[in-house]
Amino acid sequence: AAGVRVDSVVDGSPAVAAGIAKGDIIVALGGKPVADLNEFTAALRGYSPGDRVAVTFRRGAEEITKEAALAAR
Repeated sequence: AAGVRVDSVVDGSPAVAAGIAKGDIIVALGGKPVADLNEFTAALRGYSPGDRVAVTFRRGAEEITKEAALAAR
């Protein structure tokens, strides 16, 4: 399946704040589909720390979209 599997999340991170958990599969960022890690990284480059972006992820059969505030890394 297309997307980027979340291998881990850091306590207090924007991912945790948005409800993203280990094992989720991120399938879109800012409404743009991401098929793999390269596309996800390229999509992130279009944003700056502090920007708020919609993140769509799959958890089992459910597809969820949440807003996340991006952090510097």
